[in-house]
Amino acid sequence: IDYGKRRREGRASLNGMSGFASMWEAQGSAVQSADRLTPRLDRFDVVVWCPSGRRPIDVTERERLERWLSQPGYRTLLVVLRDYDAQRDYLEATLPQVAPESRANWRRRISEAATEELLQRMQDPERRPEGWVDFDAPLGHRTAARLSGPLSEGISFSKTHVVLNRPLAIPNVKARELPLDLEFDVLLRVDGHPFVMDVRGPESWARQDEYDDSESHVLMVANGSFLTNYGLTFPGNRELAERLIGRSDSRERVLF
Repeated sequence: IDYGKRRREGRASLNGMSGFASMWEAQGSAVQSADRLTPRLDRFDVVVWCPSGRRPIDVTERERLERWLSQPGYRTLLVVLRDYDAQRDYLEATLPQVAPESRANWRRRISEAATEELLQRMQDPERRPEGWVDFDAPLGHRTAARLSGPLSEGISFSKTHVVLNRPLAIPNVKARELPLDLEFDVLLRVDGHPFVMDVRGPESWARQDEYDDSESHVLMVANGSFLTNYGLTFPGNRELAERLIGRSDSRERVLF
């Protein structure tokens, strides 16, 4: 499905993020790509990471990224979780444009996409930890009826298309053995449920500079429904994406 990919096959994929990467470039960022966490990670100010598959982020990955966050400089880790596939939405949106003689086949493809999505969801636990956040119980494939929070202020809801499957949840940091001084700020809610969360944390993520109180942080996004190539065909989603980019104060070098 090429979820979150920027290069090669991800450029033409509904689920790719070449469009989102281009938005960073348009704001002056030098964008590069990588398929895994390597030492070259340390060269970048921003990492946009779409964990592969539907597995949780493991402890080794989290600890590696926390070491990166703790290094000098203002750093942003943007994690876009794998909990969305644009295929179904695209097929449903384009059905009215399909020739009458082809609509039966198109509806069959919609049904297959919905079934595949359901099967994938049945293989997932109802609640699992994910990096620096948790998930609440699944709600199914639900198109947003209302957006709220700092990211969506002033954006015309009718120009957006955001899909909620599993809402984010603030974790029990002690039970999860996370830093106890983590702070959680919900930037976007979908139908009242947390969808984008800003996680700021331990002193080790903050710059030790009396003239600069900037701190590195993690932006967790429940899924990529407003950031994928398909999602960015909606003007309101592009506005949401631009505001998300604006949450990174230092973005000269970006790794996808």
